[in-house]
Amino acid sequence: MSKTGLSESNYPPLPLIKKILDVRDGKNKTFIFVEGRRLIEELIKSNIHPTDGVVVRSQFKIFEKLIRQSANPAGRIYTADEKLMSRISAHDTPPGLLCLAKRPPTVQTDWKNPLNYPLILLMHRIQNPQNVGALVRTAEAAGVTEVWTSPQTCDPFSSKALRGSMGGAFRIPIRPQEDLSESLKLMTDQGLSIYAAMKDGKNRFDMVDFKKPSVIILGNEGQGMPEEEIKYKAITVKIPMKAGVESLNVGVAGALLLYEALRQRGGFSESS
Repeated sequence: MSKTGLSESNYPPLPLIKKILDVRDGKNKTFIFVEGRRLIEELIKSNIHPTDGVVVRSQFKIFEKLIRQSANPAGRIYTADEKLMSRISAHDTPPGLLCLAKRPPTVQTDWKNPLNYPLILLMHRIQNPQNVGALVRTAEAAGVTEVWTSPQTCDPFSSKALRGSMGGAFRIPIRPQEDLSESLKLMTDQGLSIYAAMKDGKNRFDMVDFKKPSVIILGNEGQGMPEEEIKYKAITVKIPMKAGVESLNVGVAGALLLYEALRQRGGFSESS
């Protein structure tokens, strides 16, 4: 048993290797797969405790030092050779250290607290993990209350999405939704204004009121947001563009909308 509270072992057993591969590939949603020094640091800073870790021997001291910062370490640290690490890594060039952790629980929304004035980002059918990760990172920076995802959206806790969010997914509440229509009806019933970003939206994005409790919906990278899916009092918004430009990347569009909401809500200090 090491000083960290984790036991050191020489080689991960086959059941653990299978578990790591299942988590990495999205077949096991109980755990998350976290790889690389920076992400593991963010995981621990976010008070999420790593379970079993796998490292190449040259990275063992680094991993042990990281884990020492965790308030409640558990499990084992296993050492692997380069061949195994290459097999279980999600990187083309493995960074040499990875771990599993329990997926953060979903926090229940406090709809009754008027001080919250929630700002919710709803990602619908966004399938590129880098886009999902970038949007989570922007949402955290812009003070979004929660991120909601439709069933067709890439998992924000997938390996590539986690790298894109730079740990933002560890800290901002993420709430998967089973049905978009039911989710929109719930938010409408709770008095939230729903704004859907569309190429042909009826309102310019900087001319709507984001100061009240609001939901911003971003649709699929290629198809956008189908109008028939937002029939619950959605206000469609557009971002003006020069003639001939087809569309903006969904991450860029999301950043513009979220920072406009932050600006309206007085989120910038004089030193910003």
